[in-house]
Amino acid sequence: MSSIIPIFPLRTVLFPHTPLCINIFEERYKEMIDDCLRRRITFGVVALREGNESEDNVVLEEVGTLAKIACIEPSLSGGFLLMVTGATRFGVKELHRDKSYLQATVDFIGEDDELLKPYLLEKVLATFENYIQMPLPELPKHPELLSYLIAATLEVRLSTQQKLLECTTSTQRIIDELHIMNFEEHLAEQEILQTRTDPKQFSAN
Repeated sequence: MSSIIPIFPLRTVLFPHTPLCINIFEERYKEMIDDCLRRRITFGVVALREGNESEDNVVLEEVGTLAKIACIEPSLSGGFLLMVTGATRFGVKELHRDKSYLQATVDFIGEDDELLKPYLLEKVLATFENYIQMPLPELPKHPELLSYLIAATLEVRLSTQQKLLECTTSTQRIIDELHIMNFEEHLAEQEILQTRTDPKQFSAN
C-alpha cells in the first residue's frame, strides 16, 4: 500500500534504528515540520544523488528512511534542532512538488527476520571491534539492528552508505560491511608498511 509523505533531502543516509540530528533553518522545512506536528505525521529522509538541500531541482536516491521525531530544540539561527530516529525504509515511487517542500508517494519496505549464522556473528563483532579500535559495549545480536548500527558507524562514501541501506537482507548487509572493514584494514596495514620501509622517513645524519 502506497502513502504520500513529506521528504527531507539530505547529503547523508539515515539508517533504521539510528539517531540523526538535523538543523532546520530554511522556511520551507520549518513549514514541513509544522505540518508534520499539526497532522501528527512524520517525514522521510532521502539521500541526495545530485544537488543540495537548498536547491529545488534535486535528484534523489530511490530508497529512503522514515524519520521518527524524538526531540525539537530552538537553535541560535532562529530555527530549531531536530533529533530523529530512523524507522522503516521506503522506496520512492513519485515526487510531488505542489508544496514549498517535497512530498513523495512511497512504498514501505519490510525487513527480513532471518537469523545470523554464529560464525558470521562472531566474525563481524571481532572485525568491528578492531575497526573502531576500542572495546565494545554489548552489541545487539539481532541481524537487522547490528547491521544498521555498523552501517551508521562506517566511514564510507555516501554512495556506499546508500548501497548498505538498500541491501535486501541483513545478512547480505553484514557481509558487505565485513568486506568494507577488511579492505580498510588492508589499506591501513599497507600504509604502515610503506611508512616503515620508505627511505625518506630516515635521516641522513
